[in-house]
Amino acid sequence: MNVAMPENVEGIDQPWTSLNEIANGQTNLRNELVKTLTQKLCSSIELYETQGLKPFLDTWHKYDNFIGQNIKLIMGNREVHGVCRGIDSSGALLLETDSGIEQYVGGEISVRAAD
Repeated sequence: MNVAMPENVEGIDQPWTSLNEIANGQTNLRNELVKTLTQKLCSSIELYETQGLKPFLDTWHKYDNFIGQNIKLIMGNREVHGVCRGIDSSGALLLETDSGIEQYVGGEISVRAAD
């Protein structure tokens, strides 16, 4: 998403949108968007403070693009390959390897595990 996407977009190889296109001339759309996002973020932070991650897990799993994918987890010099099984109630990554489902709390995910 962009506020004012330039006309030259040939190099972009993924879906995109521009707020100016969506707004149809409404000048306050950007401010309304920031206001709404800020309100939702504050509500989510308050919910997290009182209930932890649990209220967010269903939504997380619904939108998690890595679930069911072969991934590579990179932790410094160490790499672990497996199938992503989402996150647990503490936020740890669940990675299914030959050893079973393992939990990880740090690292970088790459979906180029087959390389």
